[in-house]
Amino acid sequence: MRRSTPLESSMAFHGDETKIHSIATTLSKAPNRCNLLQVLCKFLTGFTLISIALFLLFSIARAQEESDFKVDVSVDKGDDATYYDEEPIFITFRTTEDAYIIIYGIDTKGNLNLIFPESVKETGFIRANRTYQIPEDDDDFSFKVQGPPGEEFICAVASSEPLRIPAIFKEQEEETYFRVEGDIERAIENITEDILSGSSGAYATDVCYIYVEYGEERAIFPPPPPPFPLPPFCCLIEIISRPRGAKVYLDGRYFGKTPTVIAGIPPGTHRLLLIKKGYYRYEEEIHLYRGDRECVKVHLKWKLW
Repeated sequence: MRRSTPLESSMAFHGDETKIHSIATTLSKAPNRCNLLQVLCKFLTGFTLISIALFLLFSIARAQEESDFKVDVSVDKGDDATYYDEEPIFITFRTTEDAYIIIYGIDTKGNLNLIFPESVKETGFIRANRTYQIPEDDDDFSFKVQGPPGEEFICAVASSEPLRIPAIFKEQEEETYFRVEGDIERAIENITEDILSGSSGAYATDVCYIYVEYGEERAIFPPPPPPFPLPPFCCLIEIISRPRGAKVYLDGRYFGKTPTVIAGIPPGTHRLLLIKKGYYRYEEEIHLYRGDRECVKVHLKWKLW
């Protein structure tokens, strides 16, 4: 999407620019764009025709550019995933063009948190088609989900031009947080408009939704009580991936990175999930019987986008 800028002209044009821009977007996608313009021109004459034609051509060019500019924000467990209180979370984002980006979160209490850039003094510039992760694997900090239960929103706004960081985020520098109340969707729209105010560049937005539950519900099975040997009815899985360093989830619970061993697993059907930045997610259902010892070897596929 892009914010339209009015033509700097003294032409007497009485149409609605928003509607014209919508028409232009439709024409930009039409298979026979020239014929549609010719039909439109039959009903218009003189100076008004020239002004509308110029505006349409100008808007079509911009609408075509808009369709290629995208932003994607996600989390390590995927959109609409369930996280538990105090569970680590990793946020990834990327754009199709070099861009300036602001990522913020609205937690289950309505608190507004600036995620990227880390400071309001930074521009938030990123390169095209490069996946960024917060926190990085070697960072000395982590993000953890906090209750109470509810829905949490992670929002991204990207633009080809520098963005304005609203004052509500600057309060966060002093450890005071702005709280959103009422309609969250409407609040996101208002915050987006505030961020884009003063910018006429191409822009794109995305929202990732996650759900938060209390930690007691997370423990599908208890952690293995060291030391070994394990009780005879429990199972063990060794997980190896190429490349190494993929995040391992079993039944939605985080177990570190590959290579790793998960022990103390009760017999039954379990869902294994491997996630690594720049590679496709790997999911598999594993059926374990009493006392099984399994080794799962996974070759992750490289992700171009």
